[in-house]
Amino acid sequence: EFPPGWGEWFASAYDSVRRTSRDGQMFGYEALCAGLEWIFRVDIDEQVDEKPVIESLKGEKQIGRSRSAQYGRVIIEQISNPQVQVSSSESAVTGGKKYLALYADSRLSFAGSTGMQTLRPAAADFNLPDDWKIDWSLSQVQMKTFAPYKSINRSFEADRVCFEKGSVFVFTAEDGSAGFDAARIEQGVGEFLNEGFGRVIVNPQFLRSGRDGVLSFTMTAEEKKRPA
Repeated sequence: EFPPGWGEWFASAYDSVRRTSRDGQMFGYEALCAGLEWIFRVDIDEQVDEKPVIESLKGEKQIGRSRSAQYGRVIIEQISNPQVQVSSSESAVTGGKKYLALYADSRLSFAGSTGMQTLRPAAADFNLPDDWKIDWSLSQVQMKTFAPYKSINRSFEADRVCFEKGSVFVFTAEDGSAGFDAARIEQGVGEFLNEGFGRVIVNPQFLRSGRDGVLSFTMTAEEKKRPA
């Protein structure tokens, strides 16, 4: 079930007398409710004039599926002060090793040496020197396979194998090894960058843990009274 105000499910209704859909309700829909607000961003190359791009996006638009059934109407506006995630180019050094945490701020998809999609990316896929290695025991990732639907073609494309947003990759390297270019990493990694894939944050502040690598949380008196 959807959380309150998040979405609704509409059942189909068939008129057996007219032998057609009743009130245009032939199919079942799972939909987001009206009134929700979303924030998205568009990365524009420095050589491109951003004004016509922004103007083409603003205004009343139709997105998603079932647009002929009065779904998908949105109003897009430009905001002047979007929230910016804070990153750091400084890597932690412990026990003679350097540690680097990369947070997936979008889905990530990588192609292996054969050109096929892979879930075993290398340091080069993240624009890192080869002496950096992924420590899977410290990383926390979630994978997903899905087939994107292209409304302009009215068909599904080939399956995408990717890491979900929120995945954290921890890289290690020997102290004294080559450094890394945080700006180059945050320009985008992997495949399908034009579809919003590949955004990562380098050593974000919210991943910095407390003592002994354990995150600490506190609860107010009111929160403790709430039922589990």
